[in-house]
Amino acid sequence: MLVHASTLGGGFVYDDYPYIVDNADLRGDLSRVGALFGSSFPSHAPERGLYRPLTALTLRLDRIGGPISPWRHHLTNLLIAGALVFAVFVALRRVVPDAAAATGALLFAVHPVHVEAIAWVTGRSELLAALFACLAFAFALDAVRGQGGPARLLAAGAMLFLGLLSKENAAVALPLVVLALVFERERLESRRAVTAVAALVVATAVGLGIRATALGAFGPGVGDRAGPAALVDRLPLVVAATGEHLRLLLWPHPLSVERMPTAPERWGDLPVLGGFFVLGLWALGALAWRRRPDRLRLLLWPAVALLPVMHWIPIGETVAERFLVLPSVGFCGLLGALLSEPTDGLARRARSALLLVLLVGGAIASATRAAVWRDEESLWRDALRREASSATPWAAIGDAQNRRGDAPQAIESYRRALEIRPGLTVARLSLADALDSIGRSDEAFEESRESVRLDPEHPVALNNLGARLARAGRVAEARPLFRRAVEVSPRYAPALRNAALAALDEGQPDEARRLLKRAWAADPELPGLDGIEARLAEEPR
Repeated sequence: MLVHASTLGGGFVYDDYPYIVDNADLRGDLSRVGALFGSSFPSHAPERGLYRPLTALTLRLDRIGGPISPWRHHLTNLLIAGALVFAVFVALRRVVPDAAAATGALLFAVHPVHVEAIAWVTGRSELLAALFACLAFAFALDAVRGQGGPARLLAAGAMLFLGLLSKENAAVALPLVVLALVFERERLESRRAVTAVAALVVATAVGLGIRATALGAFGPGVGDRAGPAALVDRLPLVVAATGEHLRLLLWPHPLSVERMPTAPERWGDLPVLGGFFVLGLWALGALAWRRRPDRLRLLLWPAVALLPVMHWIPIGETVAERFLVLPSVGFCGLLGALLSEPTDGLARRARSALLLVLLVGGAIASATRAAVWRDEESLWRDALRREASSATPWAAIGDAQNRRGDAPQAIESYRRALEIRPGLTVARLSLADALDSIGRSDEAFEESRESVRLDPEHPVALNNLGARLARAGRVAEARPLFRRAVEVSPRYAPALRNAALAALDEGQPDEARRLLKRAWAADPELPGLDGIEARLAEEPR
């Protein structure tokens, strides 16, 4: 917690704005909390395929008692990160001696690859999923070994279920338990092992079943997927992304919020060749330790924990440091086991010296990286230095400039992002808003129209174009856009409000009342709802 203490002075960055600051699901009274468990995260963006009700609940609790504060959100992340280090120790001591588990937990605490998940408030889902997955792993192994009785078995299932409500990658606790038991064949074949695995299977099925019911689908929409749609075409990305994630465990440099922005599609691409190299190193390690099951299962842990982000199923990111929180548990445990083996003389002193170097070096690297996350623009300019050809940093820099009132600079940044990636809808939408703010309404209208042309199912693009048409008095043209935005995203409050206003302007008060009711339910603090309510009060029923 000391290593990452500088994050307490940081603000909101990156996706913190759509997921936290501007997320209507996290506003209003406590009667709205239950809705977090029955919708996507956030509810107005179901196409993203995210289900994070427990994470959303903690974010909602951070708002109690005052206005939204980045400090409170960062403090919660820091506390969860501290608890996670303890959970890592609890999990590791089930498979290695206590000294090795303590060493591994200390190495985990300072591994620089964790900074993204801790310093970025939205990364909380990774911390919570890893926390509950580690506890589920530990309790399940206790149950297999006859420790703790039925309560430990129930605790394992409960922890896994809570992990799945935080983020679906907690499901890897089940294969991690099976991996541990494979190297304990006598326990694997016992009735207690079957019961423990069955309990985790039930918890996984229930958690994923609730997720599927809430979302109506498993993966993100087509527009939010990285790489080709067909698995056979994604295989180069599978190799490249898996290899890069494993490399970051071994050598976490350079660190960047924007990594591998373009998914490789050919076997000869450099990231794919690099992936093969790292995977080859991992295979050599497995071969060398084939007779050391205590080391082999820890070496295999990262590969098993990476299964949800290996692109077998399409996901929205190619590579991300935050994906490594849970995989790094096994890697740090392996290092802890290697550095804490009982030896005498020079070998012992050499291991102690190496451990000291890793701890101090990791702490310095983590603290240095955490400082980069304190400021949104510095974070993205650092990303540009790493990935100069990426559009996302330019769009994010434009957002930071826009928020501080520098619309002309923001417009330039958005245009640079769109030069690199013309189909980056979020950049074009922000460009239109920035143009509007300095009176260049005609240009803003053209950008809005282009957004809809390029991304005709984007609810914000549809709503924004409709709003500009309505302001120009073209309500008949605007209303179909609002209607389509609501069809795509039924809980998108601004589109519901605008659709209600358009219906009222066209002499359909009953339709306006129906839409307004939905808008109140989606976001009771959305500006403009009171005005529509007042106008409707004057209309006959």
